[in-house]
Amino acid sequence: MDALSSAASVIAVIQLTGSIVKLCGGYIQEVKDARDEIFTLQQAITGLQGTLQDLHKLLQSNDGLALPTSSRLVSNIIDCLSDLRALEAKLDPGKGKKLMRKVGLRALKWPLKRAELEGVIQNLEKYKSSFIFSLQVDQTSLIVSVAQNTDRINQNMDLGKLEGAMEAVFESFSDRDEVQCLQGTRTELLQQIMEWAMSPSQKSIFWLKGMAGTGKSTISRTVARSLQDSNYLGASFFFKRGEGDRGNAKKFFPTLIRQLMLRTSELRPSVQKALDDDPDITSKSLREQFEKLLLQPLVYLDQLGRQPRTAVIVIDALDECKSDSPSDLLDKQA
Repeated sequence: MDALSSAASVIAVIQLTGSIVKLCGGYIQEVKDARDEIFTLQQAITGLQGTLQDLHKLLQSNDGLALPTSSRLVSNIIDCLSDLRALEAKLDPGKGKKLMRKVGLRALKWPLKRAELEGVIQNLEKYKSSFIFSLQVDQTSLIVSVAQNTDRINQNMDLGKLEGAMEAVFESFSDRDEVQCLQGTRTELLQQIMEWAMSPSQKSIFWLKGMAGTGKSTISRTVARSLQDSNYLGASFFFKRGEGDRGNAKKFFPTLIRQLMLRTSELRPSVQKALDDDPDITSKSLREQFEKLLLQPLVYLDQLGRQPRTAVIVIDALDECKSDSPSDLLDKQA
C-alpha cells in the first residue's frame, strides 16, 4: 500500500479520535464517580491523535512516497480504526439517553469497567508506539537522505573547481583501444609491482624505466587494471604527446585530486579549504599544487589519526609531457 493510502486511513482515524474525545468530555461533565478513568482515556486518545497528526504530515510531505516504514502501516492503522469504532460504539449513549439528558434527567453511566479500560488504554499505547517508531525511522531516513544530498552537492562543488583531464584517466574513452599485457606475459615484473603496491613498508614510488617502445605503457595499463580489480587504484594519469591536456601537466594534479576525493571523501574538506583560500591554486606551480592540494590534506588526515586506505597512483609516459613535467617533483619524493 502506498503512502497516499496510508494518509487517507490516518485521516479516518484522526477524525474518529476527535469524536471519542468529545464523547469523553460529555461523560466527564455528567459522571462524577468515574472522572479519573474518563480523563485517563481522554488523555490516551488525545496522545494517539497527536501522533497520528504528525504521521499524516509526514505522509503528506513531498517525501511521502519514499517513506518505506510509514507507508506500510496500513494494516496497523486499519486495526486501530476498528478498535476505535468499537470503543466509540460502546461510549455513544444512544438517542434515548441523549433525549433524557435534554429534559434534565441524569441517566448517563460510564460503560467501561476498570479492567476493560486498562485493556483499551494498553491497546492505544501499543498503536501509538508503533506509529511513533515509524515516524522516527522515516524521519531519520529523511535526515540521512538530506545529509547525503548535501554531501553530493559539496562534492560536486569541489569537483567543479578542479578541472581535470579526464581523458588521461585509466579506461577513458580515448584509450578504449589501448592494449594490456597478454595473459602469462611479464608475470614476474607484474608480480613485483603488485607486491610493492600492497606493502606499506616499501618505498613510496616504483619507477619503471626503459627504452621507448619496450611496453612500459602496456605494463602500466595492466597494473592499473590489477589495482582497480583489487580496489587499490587511487588515481591515474596517462600522458600522451600531442593529445591536448594529456600532453602537458597543466591539469595533472587536478585530475589526480578529483579521483582521490571520489575514493577518499575525507580529503574533501581540506581540498575545499585550499581552493577557497586560493581559487587560482590550479594555475600555480606544480610544487605548490602538490603541497596544497595533495600533501597538506593527507598530512591533516594523518594528524587526525584518520589515515586513508592504501591508494596507488599510476602515472604513465612522463617523457611525453611537453613542459613542466612532474618528474623532477616525483624524483624528490622517491
